[in-house]
Amino acid sequence: MTGRKKNKFIILLILFLININALKSNFSKDYLLINGEESLISYGMDTTFNWWAITSPFDKHYKLYINGEDDGVYSRLTGLTFSSDGDNWAYFAYDNVQLFLITPDTIIKLVGNKHGVIVFSPNSEVLVYSYFVNNEEFIHHKNNVIRAMYRSSDIYINYDGTSIAFYEKRLSNRILNIDGIESLAFQNIHIFGFWHTGELLFAGGTTNYVEIYKGKKVISDAYSSIRNLLLNRYGTVASFIGTDFSGESFVILLSNEYNQPIISKRYDVIETITLHPSEPIIAAKARNYVNYLILYNSIEYYAGRNTNDPQFTHDGSEMYYIYCELSCFLVKNGKKYRIDNNSLIYKTVAIKPNSSTYAYTTNSTLILSKLESNEYITGMMVDETSEPRYNWRTNSYEALGRINNRLYLLTITSKD
Repeated sequence: MTGRKKNKFIILLILFLININALKSNFSKDYLLINGEESLISYGMDTTFNWWAITSPFDKHYKLYINGEDDGVYSRLTGLTFSSDGDNWAYFAYDNVQLFLITPDTIIKLVGNKHGVIVFSPNSEVLVYSYFVNNEEFIHHKNNVIRAMYRSSDIYINYDGTSIAFYEKRLSNRILNIDGIESLAFQNIHIFGFWHTGELLFAGGTTNYVEIYKGKKVISDAYSSIRNLLLNRYGTVASFIGTDFSGESFVILLSNEYNQPIISKRYDVIETITLHPSEPIIAAKARNYVNYLILYNSIEYYAGRNTNDPQFTHDGSEMYYIYCELSCFLVKNGKKYRIDNNSLIYKTVAIKPNSSTYAYTTNSTLILSKLESNEYITGMMVDETSEPRYNWRTNSYEALGRINNRLYLLTITSKD
């Protein structure tokens, strides 16, 4: 390289770095959340707008911060749960042997000696919680207390929180319990949740003979097995992976818009499925022979021999996934974009709907990258990061970053 060309290259490099720094200052902002005066034990974010962190102000005592606020010091903290809209939360805390339930506006002293579960209704307005007295579980639902000895499933709540359901295991049977009243018994039960009309949607049968029930009515054929049961928050769409008695796998979609279940083609293997947030649409990861396919209802997209699970953006407007062969591609609603980072197939990628951007985290920072170009923006450098999210309320990609005992919120605003 001649002296003139070398000088030109250096000038262009300096201009590039100046432009990158200008972009970073315009779009990337970082905020100190925890100042490092206390030992930082763990931290995380939900999928909406909340962040949390557990610190230890002194030995064997802990404090939980939620969006910068704390409720005091306890000997143990567990069970932090956020509602689906992010506006409500609750967790259990122990002060030595005394158990508390803590919510944004109350601290409830519980008589139990062991915590149970915390569940919010899909509309985020009703809180159900439980605790144990010896081996008996006390489940608090609104003004009722349901006592259970052998609960073996999660607790399911209908959309507005007026009904709850679970099953208990008794010898070789599982018995449904709806609002404290025991109902049907089967050798095996798998619960979806409550349908929007109020009936419980579940699968009941034996080890290798299963049917789908809505209330007490059978609404499906028989299957040798089912798995990956999904129900949207409104109780209007459900889906699962079924296996028939010949061993073939397929996806079944149930919707309030259809009189009969919608059944996909058969595949060698169907690994995962995910539901659109509100519409009767599924995305699934299937395989025939050695090649993967991503299903978007009845549409098949090629996914090579190595792919991650398909996802929907928060509003459901885009379905996306990443697959790699010789090169790697991010696919949004069927359109392929080549990406240079082959590690993204193993990472959580956040996507703003109908945007030319996506974001991910490395061990040391948050990165926004633009599709169809090599332009990218980074946050500050840290020791470790959380998974990223897109916060539609602030139009920003976000992640948490830790430096020693200090915690930062890394943000990059998406302008398109």
